[in-house]
Amino acid sequence: MKNDIQKSYGTVVAQFSAAIAGVELYAGPLTLSLVTSDAMNTSLSGLIAGETATKQAKAELLLRLKAFRTAKATGRDYMYVARDVLKPHLGKQYSSAWDETGFVHSLSVPRNEDKLSAGLLSLKAYLTAHPEHENTPLQATAARAATVHNELIAARNAVNRQKTIWELAMTARDLRAAQVRKQLRALIKELSVRLTPLDERWAAFGFNKPGAKVRPDAPTNVTVVSVAENAVAVQWDKAPGAEYYRVSIKVVGVDEEPRVVGTPADTDFMFEELPANAEVEVTISALNNGGESVRSAVVMVRT
Repeated sequence: MKNDIQKSYGTVVAQFSAAIAGVELYAGPLTLSLVTSDAMNTSLSGLIAGETATKQAKAELLLRLKAFRTAKATGRDYMYVARDVLKPHLGKQYSSAWDETGFVHSLSVPRNEDKLSAGLLSLKAYLTAHPEHENTPLQATAARAATVHNELIAARNAVNRQKTIWELAMTARDLRAAQVRKQLRALIKELSVRLTPLDERWAAFGFNKPGAKVRPDAPTNVTVVSVAENAVAVQWDKAPGAEYYRVSIKVVGVDEEPRVVGTPADTDFMFEELPANAEVEVTISALNNGGESVRSAVVMVRT
């Protein structure tokens, strides 16, 4: 059975932790030398710290993006107010007289960040040159335009900085994950020399036995027929990879748990010595040297 190196963060941490437990137990008896538990624990701690830093950086980035959206909304609100304040002076419809204010070719308030920034700077310049057009109660002033513009730029810069921090954190985490996977590959390589393909000690490292087959699926299409007062016959479809099967029954009202009544290699079986007029639950599982499948769906029969 193949030992695949896990890819996702959670699964590779679990796989690596199990491998460390095996190294701590068998490094001496097996004279393992390619990796040590100390080196692996250091790598694991680094990976966990890297994932934590990445999540924190992303959470901070989301906060910065929220602040940036708020700053953009504030900038657009300012331009709406300033536009309405200036209409009595420049006209309710667009004309070239509006160009100096940053409303060029249209009186629409821009959504694009760069155009919004430019519009705020133009309004600041216009109201500085025409202080008589300012409206202090509505905060349509040159000073307010400068403040709103600066807050927008600061919020944008904060987002860009945090994006860089997040990307660097992801890169560092991925490098640590690559080191963890490299150590896992080295360990598997050394164990393949120290252990036989079916050695039970593979499990101590959290690995599959390389010589074991893939565990079969549960048998399907199970049918059960009562053939006599105390006998039941059962059949099922062959499960790919199965070497033999385990037939279990549970007599309702008698057995607390299912009990094994046979381990046939074929896909049919008959069992006797059942109480008459009893309800019997039948399940089948498939087995090979890779392990046992889950049980089939329960089939009920009355003797």
